[in-house]
Amino acid sequence: MKKILCLAFAALLMISLVSCGSFDYATADYSKYVKSVSPADITLDMIKQDYEASRKELAKTYSQFNVLDSYSMDFKVTASIVSTDSEGNEVKNKYNAWCLDTDENYVKDYYVGKDAANRTFDDALIYDVTKAGNVANSSYRGTEYNKAYTFTMDIPKDYSNADVAGKTVSFTITPIAVYPSIYADAEIVFGVAESLKSVNGAVIADGDTVSLGDIVVIDYKGTLNGEAFGGGSYEKYTMQLGYASFVEGFEEAIVGHKVGETFTIDVKFPENYSTTSLAGKDTKFEITIHEGYRFSDEFVKSNTSFEGTWDYKNAMRIQYHSMYVGSDLLCSKCEMIKYPSSLLNDYKYYYKTLAESRVNYYYKNYYQGQGYTLKKTEETLFPDGGIKLYAQKNGENLVLRDLVCSELLRENGYELTDEKFNGYLDYLSTTISSDDGKQYTREELIETYGEAKLRVDAKSYYATQIIYEKLTCLPFKIAFVMLY
Repeated sequence: MKKILCLAFAALLMISLVSCGSFDYATADYSKYVKSVSPADITLDMIKQDYEASRKELAKTYSQFNVLDSYSMDFKVTASIVSTDSEGNEVKNKYNAWCLDTDENYVKDYYVGKDAANRTFDDALIYDVTKAGNVANSSYRGTEYNKAYTFTMDIPKDYSNADVAGKTVSFTITPIAVYPSIYADAEIVFGVAESLKSVNGAVIADGDTVSLGDIVVIDYKGTLNGEAFGGGSYEKYTMQLGYASFVEGFEEAIVGHKVGETFTIDVKFPENYSTTSLAGKDTKFEITIHEGYRFSDEFVKSNTSFEGTWDYKNAMRIQYHSMYVGSDLLCSKCEMIKYPSSLLNDYKYYYKTLAESRVNYYYKNYYQGQGYTLKKTEETLFPDGGIKLYAQKNGENLVLRDLVCSELLRENGYELTDEKFNGYLDYLSTTISSDDGKQYTREELIETYGEAKLRVDAKSYYATQIIYEKLTCLPFKIAFVMLY
């Protein structure tokens, strides 16, 4: 749908802006136009603040989440001790010590998965269960703001609080806000493995066994009745055993095997598995363990500067964030001295034409039938100053980004050749697709977004890689990797 809509805009747009050829990037004295800073001026605190701001902003765009490890939540909680009366009826007595359930007093910034002691409780936040404990083959809980859900949990007999030790407690959770981690465990685990290569004692030697919690790099090939099935095979897949959300029994069956070993395991898919051809079926997986890395809380605390695996992973999320926002942060520290009129006029025209096309599209397809005029449509779509102010602000921002990134690329001997530009377009085409999975072609991207704007985006893309390589504040020394 996104692709169809964008192409509809493009049909109206037909932007002629191509190369901004009147500005000489090769010989320009950038100091006349912009007061630039060095990548060394980007601090770890800046990256962390931007990461947290991005999480908060992302949370505003959704009203429903599947909560995962590393997400944080604000929620109200009401706790009751469950018992039975003399007639065998269930009785719930509110346990005020564990209740935070008013508009002023509720749980804030609770990080799911941070404390291993809360694992059972956290799993009940993640999975759609009515009783905390065994969550194997359970589906994710669709968490909605202000929509309460309830689950019970058996408290261990040796729990330190005698009031609840050995008893069943009912928890009613009312989510107020959910803040995603942006970079899921499955995305950062490759970086974690790379970083562990330089940690003393982390690498598991060939012939040594792997344990639950370790990170492994494996090949796997699944077969059903001796035949390979779709999605059942992968080479050099990096995963943390016990945290990769594979079918029950898959990860557990790898535990105890050795690095360098090839072996076969039996896996039965659950009856309610989403792929009906595999639901309830017995399958076999041939697995080869190529690499292994120790990654327990005890190992991390003893051999690194982090308190445990959660802190280690969170630092890696910050590291990944730096791979995406380098040029944004650099531009935020730079100041414009003077706008080159040729660039500013071109970019203002680009945004003006884009905005006018959007107004025309929505007017003809939506608002005209509601009695709107073109002017009212513009005011609805651009409430803060209309098209003119929109074009001015965005044009100025694009000039700043263009000059800052162009200067950085030139200083580092980097030229945005046609080959590099096409490489960026090919990367971009993997990130934007229609509902049916069809990717944009280079020509469709240019037609939709305009070549000049895409060239600035390409400069920003390559500048971010240069910035990442020059950052001195990061917790890990790992190579740049672009996921999106």
